[in-house]
Amino acid sequence: MDRTSLFVALALVVLLCLGGCSTRLPEGPELKVYAEKARDEARAACEARDVKGARRAADRAKAAEEKAAKGAESAAEAEKAAADELATQVRPVAREAARFAQLAEDRQTLAKKLTSWKARGYRAARGPALKVLFTLMALGAERAGQHHDSLTPEQKDVVGLAAMLADDLKRPDGGPDWTAIAARMAAWADRPPSRVDALLAIAYAVTARDELALIEVELLNLDEVADAREKAAYRALRGIVYQLNGLLELGRAEFEAMAAPGSPESAAIGPEFEAGIHLCLGAFAFDEQDWARADLEVMRAMKICPNNPIGVLLTGEVMVAEGKYEKAAVSLEDLGRGPAGESDPWLIEKVQKRAREIRDKKGDAEPLFYNNKFICDLSVHYIW
Repeated sequence: MDRTSLFVALALVVLLCLGGCSTRLPEGPELKVYAEKARDEARAACEARDVKGARRAADRAKAAEEKAAKGAESAAEAEKAAADELATQVRPVAREAARFAQLAEDRQTLAKKLTSWKARGYRAARGPALKVLFTLMALGAERAGQHHDSLTPEQKDVVGLAAMLADDLKRPDGGPDWTAIAARMAAWADRPPSRVDALLAIAYAVTARDELALIEVELLNLDEVADAREKAAYRALRGIVYQLNGLLELGRAEFEAMAAPGSPESAAIGPEFEAGIHLCLGAFAFDEQDWARADLEVMRAMKICPNNPIGVLLTGEVMVAEGKYEKAAVSLEDLGRGPAGESDPWLIEKVQKRAREIRDKKGDAEPLFYNNKFICDLSVHYIW
């Protein structure tokens, strides 16, 4: 047998083996058991940092979900109810398996980002760079107090960052107190604040420097934070930064840990913060088009804090996703005209703009909770 014939024969053998060894999915209730086993294997692989193993297990659960869905579509009338129930039971199991697989991939991606040359270089130069950065902010703030209109766009970025970091220093008219800001930045140049990593993470996130925000947020040592409410705020920040970097399951894990009954954070945070956590979980559910879970989290948030306007905003986004454009626009306009809009000009501006987008673009309107800048602005506005 010549070489070409040998290769052809071997290829045929491999194809036959692959065809004969394909997994035959079980039928009926056993399909749910199969999916649950795959989900448990995905969880175990995720915990073992086995990315490929978690993905293979999630793919098996997905195959079970697809088979159950097809069975529900083609079932005879007498078997329709049972087939629909099976599909309903298998779907969340497959989704959970997919989340474990994605969490494993997120952890791998995070490790790569934190060991990249960019991350290493940033950490190595961070100390001297902080002194330079705060010195520049101090000088910029001094100049802003004298000749703000003459600043270059780059200088305005620097002083804007300084104003954001010292948001509590205001003049009686509400504008930045540049003299006080300059003094604080100068003091920080000599001795950075103990939580500079959190401050820089916020600053980088607001200015769309997501990778630098990720490096800073990973420098946060929560074991050193004694106050449970402060720790919850830092965990929320970390969850938000994870989301901005596309690490959705890592971000969700932070919020779920805070929302878990009996966690130190859940016992310490107030109702507004707790409602915010559930709304963040609702946004994660929205991102994966799990409308039932999104509605559930919004309901939980509204039960804890009935007047939370973000719950109405998120509910409106779910309506848009479901094609209920006019109903969503009316809901948002009612929110803007209500007490929440009167007390929060920042929110009413966003709501009115969004209502116009929904009416004008309908299905082409990008979901607001897919917009990283909006997520970041919203988080800083309401959490920090």
